[in-house]
Amino acid sequence: MGKAGKAKGKKKRRQKVVEELDTSIPRSFVIGRDVPPPVQQLVADMRMIMSPYTALKLKVSKKNVLKDFVAMAGPLGVSHLLSFTKTSVGTNLRLARLPRGPTLTFRVPSYALAKDVASCLSKPKSPGQQLLMPPLLVLNNFAGEDVATKLLSTTFQSMFPSIDVSTVELGALKRVVLIHRDSDGEMYLRHYELSVKPAGVSKSVKSLLKPEVPDLSKFKDVSEFVLRGGEGYESDASDMGDSNKVELAQTLKGANLASSKSAIRMTEMGPRLSLSLLKVEEGFCGGEVLYHSHISKSEADVAAMKKKREKAAQLKASRKAEQARNVEKKAAERAANRERSIAGHNAKHGKGPEESKKGAAVGERSRGDSGVLREDSGTEDEYDAHAAVLSSDDDAEWYRKEVGEEPEAGLFSKYRPKQGSRSGGRDNGSSRKAGKGHEKERSGTGSKKGSYFSGPQTKRKRQDNGGAASTKAKKSRQKK
Repeated sequence: MGKAGKAKGKKKRRQKVVEELDTSIPRSFVIGRDVPPPVQQLVADMRMIMSPYTALKLKVSKKNVLKDFVAMAGPLGVSHLLSFTKTSVGTNLRLARLPRGPTLTFRVPSYALAKDVASCLSKPKSPGQQLLMPPLLVLNNFAGEDVATKLLSTTFQSMFPSIDVSTVELGALKRVVLIHRDSDGEMYLRHYELSVKPAGVSKSVKSLLKPEVPDLSKFKDVSEFVLRGGEGYESDASDMGDSNKVELAQTLKGANLASSKSAIRMTEMGPRLSLSLLKVEEGFCGGEVLYHSHISKSEADVAAMKKKREKAAQLKASRKAEQARNVEKKAAERAANRERSIAGHNAKHGKGPEESKKGAAVGERSRGDSGVLREDSGTEDEYDAHAAVLSSDDDAEWYRKEVGEEPEAGLFSKYRPKQGSRSGGRDNGSSRKAGKGHEKERSGTGSKKGSYFSGPQTKRKRQDNGGAASTKAKKSRQKK
């Protein structure tokens, strides 16, 4: 017998495993709001620098505001927001710590995209596996005691995961982000790829260490390939002498053995940015200005601005409190109106306190949040009884107007459902039979509402009752 085939159309349900976010790792959003295409490409390059702990495919629409990103930052564990904007003066970069700041605003006087940097290199490096590991941050000339310098160094360090020198694996260090600050306060950002190669080894030996086997068809022996004249060792000009040769503490790929000298090379990947600090704000994109490069204010101006912000905060709190009071007041008014309506309805139909409480409970269950009666609430007996009360009242009122006398007792009797005939909104065979029997019993008495069913039967009964009432009215006029 052959193997039984699998059932078509059935897929195994795999339960998704939700990993807990590590809050110690900083994550970021890099966005551009209403920027031209070159700045959009700069946003993509900055996401490459901040990878792997950033949203590479984040889409930003014109309707999005900063509050949208702040709301999503909490569940996703995002700690930093980098926002590029374009003004008439130039391009600006806003770097904010979520959710409460501080916020640093930079002016970007000049920048170069990653594709522009790659076009200038003879052997450019394309981004690939090196983006799966976070970069190593190097800060140069950030020593200072002023508030701006301290905030700059602290903010830049908190953007990337911290590295423990004693336990780090050298194979995990694939990239370097260098931020240099000159004496004028101008900052320059560069992005490099790290590569380690053994030092003092000829090109022939290096080619043998590679996975690809070199072409040895032109040589009689391997020694000719290794000791070929004029190409014994590669030039040390690109290695900058002995300044970039170090002894490794761990063994790496490519014949980089521990305690042996290896040459470290840095290949620029881009982009390049020139940054100039414009201002530092205490909160998230707002609050007290701690530093401004162009505007300096006196202590009186700072106190006046602080007083103005406190007044605005108090006004906002008072408006929120007033809105809460208005909501409570409207809810109380709706409840009072509902009670008055129920009391008036009970007084009109002569219901006692027990029935009024029961009717109020039924009304609360049958009404939703908007206070409108739902079609699926209550039983059919309640609907029929309510319809019978309304129809009998209308007929009695019509009889008084036409005849001028009070109707006889039982002429327009109110409908009362048979107990146990129905338990809810669903129909069953026994209830239908009981309803038909009840209709037959009341048909001889001239009752207006003797059936569970509405429609043509009810209309015909109304016509019959109307005809009987009109005949009686004629007879009374003739007697007069």
